[in-house]
Amino acid sequence: MGRKQSSYVFTTTNPKAAMRLATSGDYYLHEIHTTGNFFGVYDTLVRDSNMCYRAAIRRPFCYAPWDDEVVALGGIRWDQIIRSAKVRKDAAGIVKIYRWKKNSDYALEKYKNARASAGQPQLAGFEPDDPAWKEEVWKAFKDIPVQKSAAEFMDKNGKLVDWTGKAPLLPMRGTHYAVGNSIFYLDAYGTNYPVDLSQTHGAPTEQGDRKKDSDALGNPCEDGKRAVFRRGAITCVDRGEKTSSKQPKGGDVATMNGKTEDGDAGRVEPLAETELLKKSDEFAEEEFGRLTAKFGLAPLLKDVPLSFSNIRSSLKGYKPLVPKNVKLSAGNVGAGLGAAVWVKDIVDVFAKNSSSMEKAVVLTSIVPLAGCGVQAAADTQQGTSSAVDTSLCVVGDALLLSPAWPVGLAVQIVRDLIKIVPQAIAIDKEFTALKDPKILNQRRIDGWTKQRDMIVANLTSDAFMERAKKQFASEQVAVLFAASRVAGGLRAGSLQAAATQDQRKQLQHSTDFAGQPALEKQMCDEISRRKDRLVADFSKEVLVLMALKRDEFDNEFFGRYIRWAIRNQPRSFYNIPSKPWIRKYAHQVWAKNRLVSIPPKTFEDFKGKLGKLEMPEPCRRNANRKA
Repeated sequence: MGRKQSSYVFTTTNPKAAMRLATSGDYYLHEIHTTGNFFGVYDTLVRDSNMCYRAAIRRPFCYAPWDDEVVALGGIRWDQIIRSAKVRKDAAGIVKIYRWKKNSDYALEKYKNARASAGQPQLAGFEPDDPAWKEEVWKAFKDIPVQKSAAEFMDKNGKLVDWTGKAPLLPMRGTHYAVGNSIFYLDAYGTNYPVDLSQTHGAPTEQGDRKKDSDALGNPCEDGKRAVFRRGAITCVDRGEKTSSKQPKGGDVATMNGKTEDGDAGRVEPLAETELLKKSDEFAEEEFGRLTAKFGLAPLLKDVPLSFSNIRSSLKGYKPLVPKNVKLSAGNVGAGLGAAVWVKDIVDVFAKNSSSMEKAVVLTSIVPLAGCGVQAAADTQQGTSSAVDTSLCVVGDALLLSPAWPVGLAVQIVRDLIKIVPQAIAIDKEFTALKDPKILNQRRIDGWTKQRDMIVANLTSDAFMERAKKQFASEQVAVLFAASRVAGGLRAGSLQAAATQDQRKQLQHSTDFAGQPALEKQMCDEISRRKDRLVADFSKEVLVLMALKRDEFDNEFFGRYIRWAIRNQPRSFYNIPSKPWIRKYAHQVWAKNRLVSIPPKTFEDFKGKLGKLEMPEPCRRNANRKA
C-alpha cells in the first residue's frame, strides 16, 4: 500500500491476502465494525457481470481477487474497533499473533445496525480515455468530478462517522481514529481484521505473555481457544474440540451485520445436486413466463397450447442446467457473482448449444395450416379436384410442420397456379394466329405475368405478413425457452455461491441472477440472427420456387397448346402440320423466350417488407441505448 496519503483506507475480505501485504515487522491487528462509508472495489470497477469477458476491457482486476477488496472512504474511527492484537511477521513470512484486548471505547450501540454500502460506480475514477466510460453503468459519471461524487456519497453515508461536509472527509489524525496505512480483513462487509502498517495512533500496546511457537501460525482468539477459518470467516473454538469441515462449532463468528454470533449461524452449506437441479428447473419455468410477457409473446401463447413444461416434456433428453465448480465465498450478491468464471461458462451454453432451440422451433411452430383435408373434400364435391393439386397441398402441409416452413407456405400459395392455367390459352380456334411465334409467346407471357402477380400479391399481403410474424414469434419462443434454461442454471449457481443464509433468502425472493445482462444480450443477438436467417431462407426459397413454378407453368402451357393444336388443326387435304412439327414449334418458342421468374425489383421489395419484421421491445431498447 505504501505511505501515500489517500482518502481511502483499503481493506480485504481475504485474511491471507491481508497478511501477504504486510512486510516484516510489528503491527496491530484490529477487528473492525463496518459502516456506510465502506464499499466494494469489485462492485465499483466491474459492475457489469460480463465486462471482463469483452475484448474491449482488459484490466488486471478482472483476473485478480479484487472482489475481496473493500475501501473505507475517509478512514475508520477508533470507536469502530472491537478489539486488537499485536502481530509480528518475520523475514521468512511467519506470522505470530499475540493476546487480544477488547477496545473499551468500542461503541456497540452506535454501530450495531451499521453495514457497508454497495458498489459505487460514480467513484470508479477511471482514466479519461478508459473504454469503461462507454459502458452504460459509468457513462453518466464521466464528466462529473470524482471529488463531487465522493462528497455526495459521504453526505448520504457519513453521518455515523461524523462527516463534516468538507474535505478531508474524516480527520486522519488524533487519538480517536485508526489512522495510518492499514490493511483490513473483513468478514462479508461485517466485522473486520485490519493490519496497521504504521503503528496506528492510539492503538493498544502488546498485552499479556507471548504465546507458544505452536501458535505462531496466527491465532486471533483469546486464551483457551484456537482459530478455524471457514469460507472467509474466523471461528474461535475450544482447544481440543473436534471440528467438522462442514460446520464449525461454538465460539465467535463475524456476520454480515457486523455482530458476533455463536456458532456458524448465518453460514450456509453447499446445495446437493438434486436440490440444485430442482431450483434450476423451477426458476427456469418462472423465468420463461416472465420473458414471454416481457418480450410481448404472452397474448400469442394464449391461443396456442405452449408452456415451458409442454416444450420441456417434448424434448428428448432435456435436463435442467446447473453450473460446475461454483466457488463458495463471502462475496457480494449480484454484480460480484456475475464476473465469476462459472457465470461465463454457463452463459456460453446458450450460444454454443443451439440444438434445443432448433428442436423447440419445430415444437413451437404456430403458422396456421391451410387445411388440405377440408379443401380436398370441397374440391371433390365440386368436381374440381386434381391429383397434382392435392399432392402439392399435402406436401405444403407437411413442410409447415418443419423448420422449412417458408417452402411449405410458398407451395400452399403457388399450387393455385395449376387451377388457373387453362385461362392462359384463349381457345378461340385461331389456329393460324397461334402459329405466329410472337403471338403464342405473348399469350404465354400474359398468362405467366397474371400468375406471378397473384403469387407476389399473396407473398406481400397482410395475411402473409401476419403468418411471418407468427413464425418469427415461434422462433423467439424457442430462444426464450433455451434462455430460461440457462437462467435457471445461473440462479442455481448464485444460490450455491451465497455466503450466508440471508444472501440466499434475498436471492430466492428476487428475480435477478448473476449474468442476467449478458444473457439478455445473447437472447437479442440470437433473435436477430434468427430473423436474418428467416428472411434469407425464405427469400432463397422464393427464388427457387418461382423458377420451379415458372417451369411448371411452361410445361403446362405448352403441353395444353400442343394437345389443343393437334385437336384443332385445319381439316384440309393439304398443308396439314404434323404432330412432330407442332411439338418442335412449341419447343422453339420456349427455348428462344425464357420467362422471368420474378423481376429483381419485385424480389427486393419483397425482401424489404419481410425484413421489417419488428424485433421485440427489450431488444429495441437495448439497441437504442448502444446507439
